[in-house]
Amino acid sequence: MFSRPKVPKLDVRRHDNGKDVEVSHDATTFKVVHAVVRVSLELVRTGAAQSALGRVGQRIVETTEDKDLIVKKAQYQQHRDRCVRRFVDSLLSEFPVIVLKDIPEDAASVLRTWGADAKKFSPRESGELHLNKKVIDHMAQIQDEGKNGPPPTKYYAFKLYAIMAIGKQMARFFRNYLTQKGQEADVESGRAWERLLLGGRLEFWTRPDTQAVDKTHPGMPYLLEDDSEKAGARTVPYKTAVRFVSGKFALPLLPPTKKYAETRASLLGKGQVNTSEFWHEKKPEPKREPHAAVHPFFPFYPPLVPGTVAAPVPMMPMMPVYGGYYPPHLAAAVAQGVPASNSSAPPPPYPANGAGYAVPSPYGPVAPHPWSFGTAS
Repeated sequence: MFSRPKVPKLDVRRHDNGKDVEVSHDATTFKVVHAVVRVSLELVRTGAAQSALGRVGQRIVETTEDKDLIVKKAQYQQHRDRCVRRFVDSLLSEFPVIVLKDIPEDAASVLRTWGADAKKFSPRESGELHLNKKVIDHMAQIQDEGKNGPPPTKYYAFKLYAIMAIGKQMARFFRNYLTQKGQEADVESGRAWERLLLGGRLEFWTRPDTQAVDKTHPGMPYLLEDDSEKAGARTVPYKTAVRFVSGKFALPLLPPTKKYAETRASLLGKGQVNTSEFWHEKKPEPKREPHAAVHPFFPFYPPLVPGTVAAPVPMMPMMPVYGGYYPPHLAAAVAQGVPASNSSAPPPPYPANGAGYAVPSPYGPVAPHPWSFGTAS
């Protein structure tokens, strides 16, 4: 068993009010980040993690044009293990700067073009590692509140979440090590590494029958087969999580099986929630400029803008979904986000004079946002 790695010159910064401020080494926040990074490096040093990283790299070099590769295909295929070890050694000697930010993921890599000689690769020069500061803040708060006793169970779940979040980002840094295209958006490298290493996709869900929907609780860890709704799901036992975050890795995370009591669809069907939704800073909806909607049959009538209600218009109940307007019996459904095509509501009776209200919708009905599964990826 190798010795526990140190994290030399770890630089942790906090992004507040548009500025990155260095976090003191004496702060609980720094100690939490240091502990998580240290276990992440222990994980990356294991033979299983390096083997998975090697397979991810193989896929990267096979799908990238040779002119864009820093480590050429033939060179990688011949010296794959050496390439992986050199990359891991670089992380042990110089870890990227960590910035704690409000981001819509658990973690993110801001990668840069760093050079063309793999022997001179510098993780710190090649990019920054951003962590969701809500997760780290919760962990620091738990640490401060429990200094006189063992951490509560949710601390271990948070730590498992954070360790894997950092590990997946290291797979993205590995892409930047291999190719000049590494700075492009790449979520598949991290997810592929996770699936190969753990034997599935790690997600955290709240069980309403055992946990309150709590923004300071990471939820129950589940290992799922893949990203599909039909993917089988198994809970990660508490003892397994504790051993893992303590650096006692058993990989894959759970023994292989073909029998699953749950699926992602059944979790959703029971009203369970992917708790990563709670910690993520939602990206604001793009602001749409008001757009006048002109009635197709009554162009002389005053135009409408989104969010307004028309005055009575003759014969409006007879009007089809046309020109950005909806007839009254569909207006309520559309206003609640239900596509007009899905509404089976029959047209109700209207006043004899034909008075009704038009709901303008120049952008069409908005479908519900799909679930965003997993630790993002």
